[in-house]
Amino acid sequence: MVTSQHRSASPSLPAFVSSSNSSVSQPGLTTEQLDLLAQGRPIHAFETTLYDVEQHPLPLRFSVIPCCDRHNQLTSLICLTNLSTNQVTSASPDQLAMSWSDAPQESTNTWVVRVHCENAEINYESILQVPIDGNNLDGKAVLPQLPEAIAEQYSQTIALACETQQPQCLSYTQLVHHKEHQKEARFIPAGKQDVFVLIQDITEQKRTASILNRYQLLSEHTRDIVLFMHPSGQIIEANRAAAEAYDYSLEEWQQLNFRDLHHAGATVVLSDQLEHAYDHGLLYETIHRRKDYSHFPVEVSIQGAIVQSEGLLLAIIRDITNRKRSEEKLFRSAFHDALTNLPNRNLFLEQLRRSLRLSAQNPDYKFAVLFLDLDSFKLINDSLGHFVGDQMLEAIGQRLTGCLRPEDTLARFGGDEFTILVDDLHDFEVVTRLAEQIQAALAQPFRVSGQDIYSTTSIGVVYSTIGVTQPEDFLRSADTALHRAKALGGNRFALFDAEMHNRAMVRLRLENDLRRALNSLSEGESDRSAASPLTEFVVHYQPIVSLKTMQIDGFEALIRWQHPEQGLIPPISFIPIAEETGLIIPIGWFVLRQACQQLREWQRRFPERVGLTVSVNLSVKQFGQPDLVEIVRQTLAEVELAPHHLKLEITESALVENPEMAAHMLRELQALGVQISLDDFGTGYSSLSYLHRFPIDSLKIDRSFVCHVDEAGEQLEIVRTIVTLAWNLGIDTVAEGVETTKHLNQLRSLRCDYGQGYLFAKPLPADNVTALLSQKEPWLNT
Repeated sequence: MVTSQHRSASPSLPAFVSSSNSSVSQPGLTTEQLDLLAQGRPIHAFETTLYDVEQHPLPLRFSVIPCCDRHNQLTSLICLTNLSTNQVTSASPDQLAMSWSDAPQESTNTWVVRVHCENAEINYESILQVPIDGNNLDGKAVLPQLPEAIAEQYSQTIALACETQQPQCLSYTQLVHHKEHQKEARFIPAGKQDVFVLIQDITEQKRTASILNRYQLLSEHTRDIVLFMHPSGQIIEANRAAAEAYDYSLEEWQQLNFRDLHHAGATVVLSDQLEHAYDHGLLYETIHRRKDYSHFPVEVSIQGAIVQSEGLLLAIIRDITNRKRSEEKLFRSAFHDALTNLPNRNLFLEQLRRSLRLSAQNPDYKFAVLFLDLDSFKLINDSLGHFVGDQMLEAIGQRLTGCLRPEDTLARFGGDEFTILVDDLHDFEVVTRLAEQIQAALAQPFRVSGQDIYSTTSIGVVYSTIGVTQPEDFLRSADTALHRAKALGGNRFALFDAEMHNRAMVRLRLENDLRRALNSLSEGESDRSAASPLTEFVVHYQPIVSLKTMQIDGFEALIRWQHPEQGLIPPISFIPIAEETGLIIPIGWFVLRQACQQLREWQRRFPERVGLTVSVNLSVKQFGQPDLVEIVRQTLAEVELAPHHLKLEITESALVENPEMAAHMLRELQALGVQISLDDFGTGYSSLSYLHRFPIDSLKIDRSFVCHVDEAGEQLEIVRTIVTLAWNLGIDTVAEGVETTKHLNQLRSLRCDYGQGYLFAKPLPADNVTALLSQKEPWLNT
C-alpha cells in the first residue's frame, strides 16, 4: 500500500494541568512534569483546586496517566481523581469537563470508574461513572448492571489489582440494546483500597480494524485500481495496481490530485462532483493518462468512506480498454462479418435499398445483384475442418474483392454465401463478364494450411429491370436464380427469368397449403384471440436450463407443421412465407395460446415446478398489431396463467421499424407483468442502444457467438461483454446453441444465467416434456 504518513500531533494538556489556567488556585505542572508526560511516564498525586457552582473550593488530588499509540506518540491523558459522588454532583460540569476537553472524539464511549474496596468487599455505593468527554456526570453505578458472569470477572480482576498493585486488563462481550458490543476494561490500582477502571467500548474500533484489514487484503490482490483521497481530490493512498497502471512511484502518488489523472481531452468536470460524491456516489467513464502521458479509458466509481473518523473518498477505477474494444467490435459486427471483415447482410440491404431508390428516381439508372454460393463447401468443412473452412472463406473474400470496382459492394451473406451489388451500370453485359471472371478466379486453387484446395461457385444474377421495389424481393429473386444454377449442376451462373417463375409456383403451392391449414387467413384473423386448435400445426418445447442450478427454468415454444403429404415441415421452410404473407399472425396467436395453456397444465400437474416459464416468439407483424396487449391479457386470463410466467421474445428488427411505438407497446406489456426477451442479441442493428431505451428483462445471445465461446478470441470477448453489460444492468442472459460441455463450462464461468441447446434437449412434443418433468433432469446424472 502507498500510505501518506500523517502523524497525529500530540494533544494539548488539559487546562487544569496548565500553568495558564486562571481557575486554578495553585500553579500547574512544572516543566519537568510536562517532560515526563511527553516521555509517556505517569505523574502521581498532583494536587490542585477546582470550584463548584457556588464557588466552594474542591481540593483535588490527580494522577495523570499518558496514553500513547503504537508509534509511542502521546494521544490522550487519563486523569484519575479522588472526588466522591457527592462532590461530583455539586461540582460544575464545565469545570469537571476540563479534565477531558482534549480527549479524542472517538473516546466518547470511554468511562472512568472509581471502585472503593474495604475488607476485600466492593463498595458499590462509591462507584463513580464519568465519560471522557465530560457529559452525563450523574454518578450512576455501573457494576450492578453487568451480567453476573462479567460482574464476577470484574470482582476478581479488581481484587487482583488491589492485591498486586499492578494494572490489569479485561476484554469481554456485553449485550447492549440486544446487540453485542466489544468492551475493554483496564484496572489501575490507587492504593490498597481504591482501583480506577477505564472502560472502553471498542466495538467500532474492532469493526474498523477488521474492515481496514479486509480492504488492505482486497486492494492488494485486486486488479482494479483503488485510491483513497480527500474530498478535495488530494490522493493519500493507492494500491499496487494503481502504481502499475499509471507508472507513478509510491512517493509520487502522495503529490498527486485526482484531477491530475484525467486526460486533457476528457469532458468530465470534477470541481463540484467530488464533494457531491461523498454523499451520493459518482459513476462515470472517462480517459485517464499515465505518467508518460499515454492515455486509456477507465470506469470510475467514487463513494464516501469513513476511515478512522475521517471522511474520505474511495475511488475504484477499472481499465476498460478491452471492454471498449469489444463494444466497438460488437457495434461493427452489426454491419460487418467478423471472419472476412466484409459488409454483412444488414449493410448490403441498406446499399441495395439505396440503389432501388435511385433507380425509381431515374429510369436510366441500372444495377444488378449477384448471389454466390460455393459448391461443395460443406465437404471441405466436414473433411478438413472448420478452421480450414474459415481460412478458405477469408481467401475467397480477398479474391472476390480483386474482381470488383471500387464502387461495387461485396458482402458475406452468411455461411458460404456472398452477394455483390454492381452499381451504376451502362450495359448489363458487364455483369455477365463479371460473373465469368469470378468463376474463373474462384476455380484457381487456394493454398490453405499447406495444401491446394479447389472450389467452384454457383451464381444467381438479377437485373434492376425485373420491376421489384423492395430489397428483400430483389434478393429472393437472386436466390431463386442461384438455386436454379445449382439445380443445373453448379459451377455456373443463372439469370432470373420466366423459367424461374415456374419454380416460384412451387412456393405458391406451399403458401396455398399453408392457408388451407390455417382455414384461410380471414378465418384465422377473426378467431385469432381464441386461437382455435389447428390440427396440422403442433407446438414443440425446448428446455431453458438455469446454469446455476442446472434445472429446467422454462421452455421456448416452437411451431411445427405436420403436412398431410410432405410430413413434418421445419419452420425454415414455411415461416418466411408466413411472414411475407401475414399468415404469421394467426399462427402466432395459436402458438401463444397453446404454450400458455400447456404451461398451466404442467404447473397443475407438477406443483413443485410452479415457477416454470414459457417463451413465445413474437413476429414483427404480431408486434405491430394494435390489440397485441389485449390479446395477451385475454389469453392469460382464459388459461389462468400468471403474467410473469410468460416471456415474449422479440427481435431487434421489431424495435427498429418504429422505436416510439415499440417503446409504448413494451411498457404496456411490462405493466401487464409479462417479461420481455430480446432475441438473437448482437446480430442485428445497434443492439446496445436498446438496453436503456426499452424495458428488456433478458437477452438471448445468438448461437453464432456461443458456438465459438470455448475458444479464446473475439467471439469469447463479445459474449463476455454481453454478459457483463447485462449483469450490470440487471438483465438476465440466455445462451442459445449450447451443444457441448465446453460451451456449458465456459458460459458458467462467464456467469451467464441460462442455457438452451441440444446439450440439454432438442425441441420436444408436449408428451415428451411431460415425461421429462416427471423425472430428474437427465443431464444432472452426467
